[in-house]
Amino acid sequence: MAAGPNEPMTSAEALTYLNSLFRPGTPAAPGLDRMHALLARLGHPEHGLRLVHITGTNGKGSVAAMVASVLGAAGHRTGLFISPYLERFGERIVLDGQEMPSEALAELMPLVRRAIEEMAAAGAQQPTQFEATTALACLYFARSGAEIIACEVGLGGRNDATNALPGSLVSVITSVAMDHVERIGPELVDIAYEKAGIIRPRGHVITGRLPAEAAAVVVAEADQKQASLARLGVEFDVRPQRIDHTGVMADVLLPGRELRGLGVGLLGRHQADNMAVAVAAVAQLARASKGAIVVDDEAVRRGLAATSWPGRIELFSESPPVLLDGAHNPQAIVALARALDELFGGRRIVGVIGALSDHAQASVFDAIVPRLMTAVVTTPPFGPRAMPAAELGAAVRQRFASLPVLVEPDVAAAIEAALTAQSEGRADMVLITGSFYLVGEARGILKRRLGQAGLRQV
Repeated sequence: MAAGPNEPMTSAEALTYLNSLFRPGTPAAPGLDRMHALLARLGHPEHGLRLVHITGTNGKGSVAAMVASVLGAAGHRTGLFISPYLERFGERIVLDGQEMPSEALAELMPLVRRAIEEMAAAGAQQPTQFEATTALACLYFARSGAEIIACEVGLGGRNDATNALPGSLVSVITSVAMDHVERIGPELVDIAYEKAGIIRPRGHVITGRLPAEAAAVVVAEADQKQASLARLGVEFDVRPQRIDHTGVMADVLLPGRELRGLGVGLLGRHQADNMAVAVAAVAQLARASKGAIVVDDEAVRRGLAATSWPGRIELFSESPPVLLDGAHNPQAIVALARALDELFGGRRIVGVIGALSDHAQASVFDAIVPRLMTAVVTTPPFGPRAMPAAELGAAVRQRFASLPVLVEPDVAAAIEAALTAQSEGRADMVLITGSFYLVGEARGILKRRLGQAGLRQV
């Protein structure tokens, strides 16, 4: 029997309750009123939390992971809040490199549930699953004494639940590209406007390389709010020195400060840009915190080297060669294609692809399917938004008529089919991509299928 609103929960019951808040097909009205009301009923756990607030179409998770790792290496009690998770819910809420334990989930979720029940009794609109998760993270970080949190936006920025947290010291916009157009589009300038909404009055903004029309929106928002602005390629820069299958090494050039030979074990040339944005954000944070957050060059070096970010162009296994990447929009697919060319050029690839219904246009895969793949297995990611394997398979066949396509509704069977093709010599490498939900499920399957000893995680 499920726990009542005033009863203790197990961690399993806590997750069941949290998942019950998801309302597929019925997007909540935009705005921060629900989030502010929920935090108020929880006693404002967000007060006192300090953030590096990070948004972007792509790269925001990588930057968040780098920022958290660097701050941890500098000795600061550091939180990391991300979405989505790959394999375990605790990955979303991390403190000092450790996932939130199940005991904390079981202890804190009843408080969130009671606040939501009180809101319902008062006739207020029910908070969303992400809003409840954000509130849960605030409770955990506040009770745990986190000094600083690398906080990843869920969607957009201006109306995202994380934008209700007042303690942002640095705002980061990693990239702006076409994605989630039904929610924050339809044009690139609309998406940029939503992401620029995280900029604080008289705050500090760090950006990656933005398209001109998006950059103009961000500059205008920063000017209006009298916020300082540092842009990759303008106020600071990066010079890649080595891009290979072990990661990236680069020099980061900040105003009056050069950090040479920084390395991160994340794959793809785009990670050099993400590294530079993370380093610039940490440097700005030291100034914005008025000396409370101190990070020296050696901590930057050690933190970057220790950064782990699974499921993002991750060489999960070398024998057999298996690559995982949650690319789900054209910009991410282009970055993946570039990395494959640069790091694994000439290898024949069998792809296992899956997509959510709101991302599932076969054209998303134009940069990678016809040029790099010898065969495709379509399969559905986990969750109610998954596009059926047969529907995606038909779309891929229609767009790429000469490509062999296998439809496999079971993810484990889809992976097995791809591994068999590789072992029989019909391909050199297996690539699993198209959705983080698919990649997360695939990681668990591959661990069981290959065994821990067969893994080489970069």
